Amino acid sequence: MSLIILRYLFEHLDSYAGISNIKEDYIMILEIVVIVLGSILIFYLISIYYKIQPNILISEDRKKRDDFIFLKKMIAVILLGIFLFLTIKEVIIIFNYIFEGNISELKLSHLFFKDMFTIMIYFDILMVLVTMWFSLRYAIVFKISALTASTIMLRLSLTDDIFLNVLLTILAVLFSILISEVFKKFEEVLIKNMEKMNKK
Repeated sequence: MSLIILRYLFEHLDSYAGISNIKEDYIMILEIVVIVLGSILIFYLISIYYKIQPNILISEDRKKRDDFIFLKKMIAVILLGIFLFLTIKEVIIIFNYIFEGNISELKLSHLFFKDMFTIMIYFDILMVLVTMWFSLRYAIVFKISALTASTIMLRLSLTDDIFLNVLLTILAVLFSILISEVFKKFEEVLIKNMEKMNKK
């Protein structure tokens, strides 16, 4: 996501290169500051998100776990195939813009990224259904369902307004971190309660 935000800087490079007066062009200067600081903050928050990810045991049954992992891999392969198709489609569109001499009108955010996140929303919903097939544990189903909301926020962040873009992206990542922390706390409480029951 930090790279997607940085791409805005390159898309409007011509406009930013023309900055000559700080007072008159303060909005564009503010945009540059928001893009740079926002992308760094998002990169940092994503590193925190991956750092705090707990290991989720989908089932005590080894066969169920293996089947779940196999299905996840199949979904990942299908998703990779779709992204490859979108990439080829994107390259063709870019070349069309170049050959027609309309490269200045090209906005990548309106093409690949919006399609990518829209598809990811549907695949997130599919993952919720797959998870429910193998486990009805409240915490697991809630975590995966809630992360779908985060993906929706990321999709909504792909707007022409860079300030709204950065804000929604930061909120989406913070929401994902919060979900992971709540899940960890819930699991800790659940384990402690089970240990108390076993002692009795």
